[in-house]
Amino acid sequence: MMAELDVVEKSFIDDWTSGFRKDYTEQLRKSTLNVQQAKILKTLHGMENLTTKSSLAYDLTSCEDIPGAEKRDREAFPACKCKSAKEKLFCGVEHVAERKFNAMDVKELIQCRYSEPYCAVNPSKHDLRDLAVILNPNPTIKCDKLYEDLVDSAV
Repeated sequence: MMAELDVVEKSFIDDWTSGFRKDYTEQLRKSTLNVQQAKILKTLHGMENLTTKSSLAYDLTSCEDIPGAEKRDREAFPACKCKSAKEKLFCGVEHVAERKFNAMDVKELIQCRYSEPYCAVNPSKHDLRDLAVILNPNPTIKCDKLYEDLVDSAV
């Protein structure tokens, strides 16, 4: 009888500890997210005055609504151009058009859906990059899972 109880006890302990390391590692990873929340808030606060703005909706009613752009000499809006001949159009960090562009066509681009376009010689640092690094310091982590964990850790 004691031998059978020992087998049951060992089986119970083996079953209980089999997933412990994985669960423990997952909980440690979540605690890192909680520690990062102060950095996330600081980054979000600092993002208010950056060059590349991210927004769900921005208005383009004239070429001057795009930093560094102006209307073309012989064409009306939405035909625009960057003021300097060396500049091109960017959304976030992505080059989306050359010096002369159609503002409405640019606004429809996926790269410009959440980042306002701007003229520059080189792309500006995107305002969401610092936040992405804080949220996902290990790029092998899947973003969907990271988001769920972040939401779960805030609850």
